[in-house]
Amino acid sequence: MVGRNGQVTVRAPVGVSTQAIDALLDKKRRWIQQKQREWGERQPLLYRKQFVSGERFLYLGESFPLEFSRLEEDPFPLKLSRDTFFLDERWSDRARDLFVDWYKTRAGGIVRQRVEFYSQQMQLFPQKERITSGKYRWGGCTARRWLSFNWRIVMAPLQIIDYLVVHELAHIRERSHSPTFWSIVETFAPDYRASREWLKSHGDELNL
Repeated sequence: MVGRNGQVTVRAPVGVSTQAIDALLDKKRRWIQQKQREWGERQPLLYRKQFVSGERFLYLGESFPLEFSRLEEDPFPLKLSRDTFFLDERWSDRARDLFVDWYKTRAGGIVRQRVEFYSQQMQLFPQKERITSGKYRWGGCTARRWLSFNWRIVMAPLQIIDYLVVHELAHIRERSHSPTFWSIVETFAPDYRASREWLKSHGDELNL
């Protein structure tokens, strides 16, 4: 596996010789090098936001510019209005925290709505859903039927959010990623393969 930083990780059964692993790596060398090149090409795009005027931020798959202003009549220092994020200039030093809070609030509302919708469709009901801040994990489902979703997913198109909701709800019935599990997912998210590939290709862009 070629990880997010271009590092190669090899997982092999106990007892497999070093020679066999080396032979496999040699066989896959061109593929590994290609993936590492792709990672290197993506690196300039994956920078931390600077929170300056004109910088663009994702929400539900669309990109909106940031502008600074004085929000005298608005109690909230950050808002999305008229296809633009407006941030009160007096709060510029806390821009990242304000964006995280804004995204978490929107994620909570949207995820709750989609969970309620698909729970009825699938007849699978969680005990609780919560918004988390994990770096790499998009969602989860515990044995107690507690669902979790990363707040960053609200930057993605609604189709991707729906896929994740269906994915985690399906785990209530089927804990493993078995053929039965994917059959459940496909019933309610027919394009799940495309959504899964979208996350692999664009997941790193859903960040601040």
